[in-house]
Order: sequence, then structure tokens, then C-alpha cells
Amino acid sequence: MKPLFVAIEGIDGAGKGTTTRNVKALLEQRGLNVATLSFPNYGATQAARSIEAMLNGQFMPTSAYHIATLFSLDRAETLAGKAPWDCDVVVCDRYTASNAAFQGARLPAVELDSFLGWLFDYEFSRLGLPRPDLQILLKIDPKTASALVLKKGQRDYTDKDQDLFETDARYQESVAAAYDRISAHPLAGRWEVVAVDSGGDLRTPEMIAADVAERVLARL
Repeated sequence: MKPLFVAIEGIDGAGKGTTTRNVKALLEQRGLNVATLSFPNYGATQAARSIEAMLNGQFMPTSAYHIATLFSLDRAETLAGKAPWDCDVVVCDRYTASNAAFQGARLPAVELDSFLGWLFDYEFSRLGLPRPDLQILLKIDPKTASALVLKKGQRDYTDKDQDLFETDARYQESVAAAYDRISAHPLAGRWEVVAVDSGGDLRTPEMIAADVAERVLARL
């Protein structure tokens, strides 16, 4: 039986990694066998090594399509020979929609539909990557998210407090707007939106994970 494939999405600082880990623990408490993935797969693929260099400012690709290709190839290299999984649920920290939002935000709004058509065809048809059954958008105010990024611990792919993308506040706002458009797009599949902050107050990681886990369980 094919496992339920869930992608956790959101701008930098939304808590995707923490939510992925917490949801895995909650689902396992319910007796489910859960696998997790995280993209980019830093230190494990050739494409991810190029992404690391880019995020550390060592080079900048010439277009959104070029950048998107690196992230797509990282997924393809990571997933080669892994499917089908012998588990009940796969929870993924970032997937194709992350690529769509972060690179689509670099384009004029009128070009987003064309970019999405190209990207979804490239990842799902040409590279043969599995489509997620459910995508969870962790919704957070970009200013709050930026402050949370600065509280992150040391990360493997950079020695800086923020990587190249995280330092640009306007870019993060554009990514948030792109996620809003993509989550309502007919090509983008099934979405659920989960609030990270409400009325200026952050919800606890436990509350967020419980909300996400409930939506996952409803799909099983």
C-alpha cells in the first residue's frame, strides 16, 4: 500500500523542520510507521553541494529556472531508488512547492503560471518524482519569521546567522505571497493552511504539530 506523502511548506523561519520532527513523533505515538525527508539534502547530493555554495554567496545562478533545476535535481538524486517506502506516512520538510515559491518569487507575477507549469512538468513528469498527497502551509508573518531565523542554532550548510536568501526581508515577503498564490493554484494539488502565529502571538510548536497531525490523520 502506498504511504501518505505529506509535505510541510513555508517561508524561512516558519518552523518546518521542528514541525516535521514533532509530527513524526505524534504519528508514531498513534502506532504509525513514519519516514521523514528534508530538502535540500545538504551534504548528500551533488546538487545540494551547489545549493550550499549558492546560499553562502559563492555564486549566483542566472535565472529562477537555473536555481529551480538545482533543487529539483537534489530531490531526484535523493529519491532515486527509494520509492515505494515501507511505511504508513512520509513527512517531508520542503518539497516541490518550496521550489515553486522561492524561485517563483523571483519572477514577475505575470510569469508565475508559466513557471509553475514548467516546474511541475519537470519534477513530476520528466524526473518522475512522487506527487505529495497533502501539502501543509505553515502561515507566519515574514517579520516574525525573520526574527526566528536569527534564533536558529548552527546549521551544517553555512557558518552565517542567515544564508543568502534569509537576509533579504523583501524577498521573504515575496515568497510568502508566492506561497499564497501557489496554494490556491489548480496545478498545485491538495493544501491545508496552519497558522504559526495568530493576532501577533506565536503558537507553541506542540500546538502547531498537533494541528498538522490531526489533518494528516484525517487523510489516512
